[in-house]
Amino acid sequence: MKIILTSASTTIEENKEILSSTKFEFILFPTIEFKPIGKKPVNLKGYEWLVISSRKAYDFLSPLVKPEELQKIKIAAVGEATAGYLQEKNIKINFVSSTFTGEDFAREFGEKFHAMKGKILRPVSSLAPRGLERILNKFGIEVDTLHLYKPVCPLYSEEEIKKIKEENFKGIIFASPSTWYNFKRIFKPDYPQFLNGKIIGVIGPTTGKALEKDGYKKYIMPEKYTLAHLIKKLEGELL
Repeated sequence: MKIILTSASTTIEENKEILSSTKFEFILFPTIEFKPIGKKPVNLKGYEWLVISSRKAYDFLSPLVKPEELQKIKIAAVGEATAGYLQEKNIKINFVSSTFTGEDFAREFGEKFHAMKGKILRPVSSLAPRGLERILNKFGIEVDTLHLYKPVCPLYSEEEIKKIKEENFKGIIFASPSTWYNFKRIFKPDYPQFLNGKIIGVIGPTTGKALEKDGYKKYIMPEKYTLAHLIKKLEGELL
């Protein structure tokens, strides 16, 4: 059974073992890639906490900071998947949220550390939602948002797009709102026909809401917002 995967090439590489161990045949068609926003060194002095929301946030931050500064600052991870990745990098973690959304992280963190006096630095994508910052601000916690990278839409030839359209696929996976927006851009104006009768999988409610705004209210979403958990749920539903 063929499934189109629209995640970034880096995400596909990170999950290659998972992808190869499933019974699905994945058609790799990234509708998103990431580029850095400048290469200016990042100074962590003056911050009490560093909040890492994803492995991409860490990957774009790490070349810009001194390793010894990462050892001195308190580090919080949004969700177990991010925490696991940081631990692989031998990064000491001082707080991990129980869920994978930024807003849930903010509520848990705010309730526990509302009396803190220092500031938080949060490295993110240029399109990252601001819900985490708004909730922490309500707890009286100051957050500086650092835009380190931006999502971009890959360029595909007409021949490459035609080839994908001719694939006999059963479902498609969207990992973020940007993967959905760029998918529409690449396949416009006939993307509705392309998706007609197909199973849609999303990683997390933010992506789900983006599809709902365009009328796609039926999709499969895992309880834990990772690609591995989505594939497992798709296997249970489709195989």
